Amino acid sequence: MERVNTTEIFEDHRPEFERLAHTQEFVNFADNSKISQLDELPIYSRDSEVAFLDKYDTPTRNRVLIYATFTLLKEALTHQRHAAWPDGYLHMVSIPGWWEREPFGAGLMENDGSQWLLQPRLWIGNFNSTVVADNFRMHQGLSIAADFTRSALPIESKEHVFESYSRQYGDESERIERVYITLPGSPESIIVMDS
Repeated sequence: MERVNTTEIFEDHRPEFERLAHTQEFVNFADNSKISQLDELPIYSRDSEVAFLDKYDTPTRNRVLIYATFTLLKEALTHQRHAAWPDGYLHMVSIPGWWEREPFGAGLMENDGSQWLLQPRLWIGNFNSTVVADNFRMHQGLSIAADFTRSALPIESKEHVFESYSRQYGDESERIERVYITLPGSPESIIVMDS
């Protein structure tokens, strides 16, 4: 199948995405004054809100959702006249949903971006809070999930993809918890450089 241009699809559906951003209050959310530690806001809450993308396959829809969230974050910050890192607050995109438990505890299902719809989010962390500053770290994006995320972004943003891991529910190994997309100007101190 021929790869579709996520930028073109986003622009074709910009009015729908702008309605979503307005409904989800992206511009107000980008104003960080009320964030005490961490907060996230998904680009959509119900699948029906992104039904305008149903004509595309799942990988394409996910790439467009990632690109749209990234673009709308940049635009919301521009509207608020904020940088990516104003006064200790980090603004970025977070993307959870890379794995989930199978029904009845039969194992794990992993998502490489083609299995089910992802729900990208605006993410704000208040690094003036010692809880956040002392505990939040990202790693270089080396996973299949990070590669998939890079495939949705413009060339100049591909080096801004990171990830975090978790070990939950008695897992023996760590799983990708979230993939993050930072904006230029984000601090490097929260990135763990893997050797």
